[in-house]
Formats: sequence, C-alpha cells, structure tokens
Amino acid sequence: MAEQLVLPGVGDFLNGRSGAPERPSAPGRLIDSSSLPAAVGAFEVHMREQGFAENTNKAFVSDLGLLTQFVGAGKAVGEISTPDLRRFTYWLAHERGVPCSSKSLARRVTALKVFFGWLAEAGVIRSNPADAVVHSPVSSPLPYVPSDSEVERVLAVTQAQRYSDKPDARPHLLVTLLLHTGIKKGECMNVVLNHLDFEDLDHPVLWIRYNNPQRRHKERELTLPVDWPAVLAEYQVQYR
Repeated sequence: MAEQLVLPGVGDFLNGRSGAPERPSAPGRLIDSSSLPAAVGAFEVHMREQGFAENTNKAFVSDLGLLTQFVGAGKAVGEISTPDLRRFTYWLAHERGVPCSSKSLARRVTALKVFFGWLAEAGVIRSNPADAVVHSPVSSPLPYVPSDSEVERVLAVTQAQRYSDKPDARPHLLVTLLLHTGIKKGECMNVVLNHLDFEDLDHPVLWIRYNNPQRRHKERELTLPVDWPAVLAEYQVQYR
C-alpha cells in the first residue's frame, strides 16, 4: 500500500526531475560574501520555482537552518569549507544531543550537496564544498502489508462506525479508498470532487491529478469499489 522512500540523487534536484538538465535559476544578487540565511532564502525560492515537493522544500530549509545554527548566521557562503561541513555532519550524528537516524543524516547531506551545488553552478561560489562530504545511501525497509484478517478487522470497525447510533461514514470512506487504490497521503489530501467519475456506476473512477507540470507523469486513473460512491454520498450528507 505504501511506497518505499528512496532518497533522490543530487542530479535529480539540480535537473528538476524532468529529464532535461536545466541551468539553476538566477539567485538574485547573491555573491560569495552573502550571508548563509540570505542564500537559504534565495534557495527556497529556487526550489519552489523548480517544482520541488513541498515536503522536500521544508526538509531542506530545516536542514540548512541547522547548518546556520552550527556555523553562525553571519557566516558568508563563500567562507564555508568542506571541513566545516564535515564537522557539521559529525555534530549532527554525535554531538547535537538529538537522535539523528541514518536516513535523516543522508537527507541532510543531500541538502548540503544540492544547496552548495546550486550556488556553485550559479556562479555565487567557486566550487561546491559539499562534493567531498561522504553521502551514504540508505535503503528503507519494505512497508508492512496488513494481512487479510487484519483488513477485515479494520473494515469491521469502520462499518460499525458507519451504522452506529451517530452514523459516521468518513472512516470507512477513507479506509476503503486507501485500501483499494494505494494512493499516497498527499494524493489523498488533494482529491476534489471533479477528480471522481461516476458516469458508469459499475466502474467508478478516481483520477489522480497534479498541478505541477513536472509531476504530470504521475497522473493516473484508478478504479474504485462499486459501492464507494454510495459511501461518499453518506459522507456528504453527514458533513455537508
């Protein structure tokens, strides 16, 4: 039901994932003596322009905020060296006092490589100091798949809520949607009514849509359970 999380390569970010390499967008008036916070702010704008996923955007900005905390807000981007970044990653892993999993550390190294790679390619700094920082790829474990008996137990609970003294169809609506389609959390949150096609009630359909043109390749048509439109109708009456 869930997808395995794979950390993208640095090139995927710099090239916008669209397949064709693109020159990084101009970072305004940044120069090598610009402060790290100023550069991070410009980088956030760049990520939005390039269509980075919102979660990636937030995570990278947070990771670079930790770097700012470590080296100091007044540090110029051109003064940050490879030894600085190596000390930073060691601090994250061993000295910060906050648990840092191997997956989190790998993502933070990716953030450094993408950020400083962008600055270098845009000509703000001469070279990427993060190039020599070791990036250890992490493989996420396969997702847990519930057994048939576990699915039946969950559906028994949602059906009980659906037909209780105070009927609530919402849990059953959401659980059956996720079980039958396997869509991601973000995709579920973005479903709107015009993504649903009930013209043929024997074959109700959900269309997964993306506003970002770079993610249009993820759009797809998914078949829904025949009784799902009826559950949606109950939900609409209850929640208006």
